[in-house]
Amino acid sequence: MQHLGIRRRVRRRASIYTALAAFNAALPRQARLARQCRRTFVIGNGVTSLKQLRAWCYPQQQRQHWHQTNIYRALAKLNAKRMGWGIYAIP
Repeated sequence: MQHLGIRRRVRRRASIYTALAAFNAALPRQARLARQCRRTFVIGNGVTSLKQLRAWCYPQQQRQHWHQTNIYRALAKLNAKRMGWGIYAIP
């Protein structure tokens, strides 16, 4: 019986090695805030406000001064353009 337990561990370990081999850290990844900003644009049909972006990127959190800076970085990754005071759109 103990021999079967070892086999299971070996199989599980082998599947972990397969998963790790499939992951390539050199490939570009989309950050969490960029993903949340993109979702906000989808809901707003391509146009959204900074207030909505902040609500989607930082849900149930009080406003911090660095939230806005990180949202601006995410907007730059998405190539979003400023349309007006606090209004952004994806071309």
